[in-house]
Amino acid sequence: MKKLFSLLTLALLTMSAWAASSVTIDFSTQGYTNAQDFDGQTITINGVSMTFNANGGTTPKYYASGTSMRLYANNTMTVAAANNITSIEFTFSQGGWVSNSANSGTYASGVWTGEANNIIFTNNTGAQVRIQKMVVTFDGETPGPGPDPESNVFAPVTNVNDLAAGDKIILVGFKDDAVFAMGDSRGNNFGGVDVNITDGKIITDLANVITLEAAGQNWNLKTAQGYLYAASSTSNQMKLETPVDTLGNADAAITIDGDSAIIVFQGTNERNVVRFNSTNNPVLFSCYGATNNQKPVYIYKATGEIIDITEVAKPVFDPSGRPFVGSQEVTITCATEGATIYYALNDGEYVPYEGTPLTLTETTTVKAYAELNGVQSEEATATYTKRVEVATLADANDLENKTDFVFYGNVVVVYQNGNNLWVKDASGYGLIYGSQIPEFAEGTVLNEEWEAQHYLFRGMIHEYQNPYNVTASEEPLQTIEANEYTEAQLTTDKINERVILKGLTLTAGEDPKYLYTADGMAIYNQFNITYPTIEEGKTYDVEGMVSYYNNAVQVMPIAVTESQIAEGMRGDVNDDGVVNINDVTALIDAVLGNNWDGLNYSNADCNLDEGVNINDVTTLIDYVLGGVWGN
Repeated sequence: MKKLFSLLTLALLTMSAWAASSVTIDFSTQGYTNAQDFDGQTITINGVSMTFNANGGTTPKYYASGTSMRLYANNTMTVAAANNITSIEFTFSQGGWVSNSANSGTYASGVWTGEANNIIFTNNTGAQVRIQKMVVTFDGETPGPGPDPESNVFAPVTNVNDLAAGDKIILVGFKDDAVFAMGDSRGNNFGGVDVNITDGKIITDLANVITLEAAGQNWNLKTAQGYLYAASSTSNQMKLETPVDTLGNADAAITIDGDSAIIVFQGTNERNVVRFNSTNNPVLFSCYGATNNQKPVYIYKATGEIIDITEVAKPVFDPSGRPFVGSQEVTITCATEGATIYYALNDGEYVPYEGTPLTLTETTTVKAYAELNGVQSEEATATYTKRVEVATLADANDLENKTDFVFYGNVVVVYQNGNNLWVKDASGYGLIYGSQIPEFAEGTVLNEEWEAQHYLFRGMIHEYQNPYNVTASEEPLQTIEANEYTEAQLTTDKINERVILKGLTLTAGEDPKYLYTADGMAIYNQFNITYPTIEEGKTYDVEGMVSYYNNAVQVMPIAVTESQIAEGMRGDVNDDGVVNINDVTALIDAVLGNNWDGLNYSNADCNLDEGVNINDVTTLIDYVLGGVWGN
């Protein structure tokens, strides 16, 4: 990792000029971490330098949400380059500069124009300005990018005159062949972190970076947590305080003897010399008396930008977890530049990801995390399920619950309503269910190789959920007809069929979506069709899809219509296919007793006056005796 980081940060690019006359700066591609602080920082991208300052306001930061650099009220951004800049076109995710934001040139509608190699933009809008992208155009060729800025690179300081206010330094100690930089506070002292020296420089973002602040002829040593100071005259202690106290405990004199530094705090405490304790386990940095046996410390100064890695992005799988057929390639990436990705398959050992796509041939769970300089990301997990291959709906329905499959065979669309697509083949029926389904005409033959997961809904209904690649073939539409059954024939083996039941006596339920047959079977208005007015004595035909609910078969109607008298069936009151004296007897009993159970009310309208009474009995007797209808 350190070797790779060294190569990335120390490599120099060719100093030749670019041929283009403009450069594009996209902040989302620079590898910045979310909420990264840019106050007082200068970044250089393709020869354009940008310096950000809070100026007493909220700290300017980069946020991954919106992928933009956020400048708050009174923040400034100074844009500079070796050649004259003639225009800057800004892309904002929120807000924007106003006409008087720039110290030179003219700004309007997202574009600055002028001629300068140093422009200061001030956010005087009172609101946030969020910059996603900048296109900077130059007078002539763009300046060459020059060397890559060295990030988190520290070089030794051998002359105290090389130190200046604002310098970023780290303290270093040596133990045999090992090198340690001062790390985080441990209360009374500071721990050491293992670092390497490459070409005389130290590259690390694990060290505790100290910012030098002038204190007269001396220095205050400021870390991100507070100021260093000698804490005691009776024991060896170095602590943090914030802010600097009035006793001057954080006031340190710095001299350099040869290449080792002598740092002496000037407060009231006498054990005030910063030293490296290499004999302690673990090693530490602290304050000691003027005469002691501890080792000296060395000052290394940052040569470029300081990037503090506090967060590593969670790895991303491409594609994300999904079922597959045959084999599946999976690529893993991390948005944090320089991070190493580690992955594991099916709870196995984590190994480094080398950048080559993983090839999966069986159902596999992949886990991954990324790490950079000891900071570890959140773990990512994805499951890739290999689908079973089937050729008939009967085979699909025989699969275990929640089994993924790919279908190699032709099925025909029986009926579609919203997310529900009923299909059939020679082996049976099924229901493709999901919002991903396109709209198909009834009778459409689907192409092979559609994918789904077999799911046994309510323990009886075969559904094919999470469908993928469901498409229409070019074959002509097939004729779709409902299968005619009696209510008694409507058993669970008919689920998902399109059926028609004729001559049903229906009653309306309390819930307006429900109708009930004489035997109590539910007709549930799943598709919100318009029911006719249900009248006593009339029979109805119901066409719909067979479903299952409350441990019973039910029908979800496509159409409910009043039954029509078949030609030649006038007077067939008992519905046995012939008209004779038995129908006269049945009609007399029904009219006198008002009991129509098992009888065909529509056929009983013998005089065709749209009602049934004693007059129909007379008409029917005349027909049975004479063989002709009286009207």
